[in-house]
Amino acid sequence: MARETLAAEVERLRLEIEHLLESQRAADETRDRFMDLYDHAPLAYLTLDGLGTIGEVNRAAAVLLGRHDDRHDLVGRRLKELVVEADQAKLTDHLRHCPVNRDVLVCELHLRDSTPVQLWSRRIRLGLRIYPTVIVDLREREEAAAETRRLLAAEKAARAANDAKDHFIATLSHELRTPLTPVLAAVTALRGRAGIPDNLRSIHEMIRRNVLTEARLIDDLLDVTRIVRGKMRLERQVLDVHETVRETMETLDAEIAAKHLTVGFFLEAERHGANADPVKLKQVFWNLVRNAVKFTPDGGRIELRSWNDTGKQSRWLAVEVSDTGQGFDPAAGPGLFEAFEQGLDAPERTGGLGLGLAICKGMMELHDGRIAAFSRGPGMGARFVVEMETVDEIPASVGAPVALPELPHAKPRILLVDDHKDTAEILSELLTDEGYEVRTAHSAKEALAADLDSIDLLISDIGLPDITGLDLMRGIRVTHPLKGVAMSGYGTEADMRASKAAGFSAHLTKPLNFERLLATIREVSAAAG
Repeated sequence: MARETLAAEVERLRLEIEHLLESQRAADETRDRFMDLYDHAPLAYLTLDGLGTIGEVNRAAAVLLGRHDDRHDLVGRRLKELVVEADQAKLTDHLRHCPVNRDVLVCELHLRDSTPVQLWSRRIRLGLRIYPTVIVDLREREEAAAETRRLLAAEKAARAANDAKDHFIATLSHELRTPLTPVLAAVTALRGRAGIPDNLRSIHEMIRRNVLTEARLIDDLLDVTRIVRGKMRLERQVLDVHETVRETMETLDAEIAAKHLTVGFFLEAERHGANADPVKLKQVFWNLVRNAVKFTPDGGRIELRSWNDTGKQSRWLAVEVSDTGQGFDPAAGPGLFEAFEQGLDAPERTGGLGLGLAICKGMMELHDGRIAAFSRGPGMGARFVVEMETVDEIPASVGAPVALPELPHAKPRILLVDDHKDTAEILSELLTDEGYEVRTAHSAKEALAADLDSIDLLISDIGLPDITGLDLMRGIRVTHPLKGVAMSGYGTEADMRASKAAGFSAHLTKPLNFERLLATIREVSAAAG
């Protein structure tokens, strides 16, 4: 019996030993599998003790620490030997906190080769001073941060360059406008005088027309800048689009007559009211009609048509400007509306800066409308179609003649301030011919030295050599409540608001239209009276 019991015990022990051996083999296989995963993991792993001594280290960690060929050389070394001296105290502090913290601790430092890394360490259990650690390579993050900084700096530089460009264009426009004012004023005066021979009168008209064209080119540069930067503002009102088209055509009568062009009106739309900015919409049609005049040979024809779209678009009005001129390749149509690229995209319609149609497109988009160009080919004429939404009805007051305000009994005594002496001289002469008493000054200092008690109206340039015309107006109004008219080569909405804030009643942009100046003087004086 004892022998049988012993045999059974031996068998049990044998089976238990086999089970333990099998468990050991399974554990060894699991360990080897996990060690293989550990060794070939894409992240850099190692173990550290409380002193920062390296224990296990995988391939990725060896590569990152510069020991790709002999990683076993790392085992037993202190990690701080591989860290820049400035970060060694940071590593020591990191290891000091590992035993007392159950969370993953993160530390950023630099290796000897300046590689930026993060250490992610945690304890396995309390009392065991072995800390599995992941080393994260931060070079991509820092490169991305450096690239972000580079892009931000480039954007800042681009914005500064763009602002400088806008400032240059605004300053250039001012400098170009200023000498045009005396030319336009002088030609206007000569054209209106009796006894001028017809041939000279036509020359005066030609000069006047080209001065206004030059001013329009300057305005185009500014308008493109405002549209691109989102600073173009609309002052909408309900208007008659047909009337706007007719008024625009009247301003181009001389150019149309000079080329002996015939004009056909077929404005047949039943709904032709719109909520639009009258000045901006007139500018759109002016650009389109003037292009038609420009690119149509002598004796050609221009037609203006309007209609209302049917179906779902019945609330839309279409206005077409067509000509029998040069036309363009149909494929080049969209390129006509790109600023400065008109000549490249449509060689049949070159000339100018290529800004007019870009401005038309931008202004129609501000009106929630659209514009398109069509042609059957070079020499086959062109069609430009503007489309915009209509309003239900046009108030009866729209298009009605506006009575000019009555002047006070005595014409206002004027102080004219402009550092451009030609402008001051010709405007003073023309105003004197109109019966005004005019004194001139070429600086704010001269203006302030004048007898302001004998002045009723200040007409001042904004850009004076000592202080601005805005500061001059503010200073005068402290003791003398004069009305004022500002003159400037700058004519943005912001410039006009600044003039109004300074106390001016009106803001005129150079080159001055003398008739407009007279009308403004009447309006301001009537309001003062």
